Amino acid sequence: MLKKIIVPACLVLFCAFPSVAAAAGQNYIVAKLGAYSPQSNDLSGYSSDFAGELAAGHYFNSNFAAEFGVGHLQTSGTVLVSNRNIFFAQEDIDATFLEATAKVVFPVPYYYSPAYMDFYAGAGVGVYFANDNVDAIGFSRSDTVGGFHILGGVDFNINRDFFLGFEAKYLWAKPFDTNLDGLIFTGNFGYRF
Repeated sequence: MLKKIIVPACLVLFCAFPSVAAAAGQNYIVAKLGAYSPQSNDLSGYSSDFAGELAAGHYFNSNFAAEFGVGHLQTSGTVLVSNRNIFFAQEDIDATFLEATAKVVFPVPYYYSPAYMDFYAGAGVGVYFANDNVDAIGFSRSDTVGGFHILGGVDFNINRDFFLGFEAKYLWAKPFDTNLDGLIFTGNFGYRF
């Protein structure tokens, strides 16, 4: 009985607040700058380093959007090298990626304000072009793999065209038998048109 009341009530609330995005336009571009933090055992002890992305998206309605982006992430750590002598060297791993994401948007009005903020969650797939370099011994390799991700965030609408936001994304990808699984935290600046 309770389920019959809660599910329709949630659907009504979900669709009751039209997003400012629907009124401002159907498309957007967004720049995302932040950090990549590796979470896999393969990269234990590796640094949290730069992550960035440029993306373009389309709102199908005020609650659903698709986004396509190109981005870059990098990390580095110390590895044990055995090449006649045994020593430690720095390993640099980076990846350029293309991602497609489906997003569910939940617009909420600011307290005592006509503006809206948009909470969102999504999931998607990507292609990762990864490089692994250990300069001390001239070692380098590349790999291209598929992967997937989930994300969540919030956009604060400055006006009908511009927004600022924060996003957290977890990605899964395994180039050259190394798990790049990790978190990407970004601050976002976008424009709707």
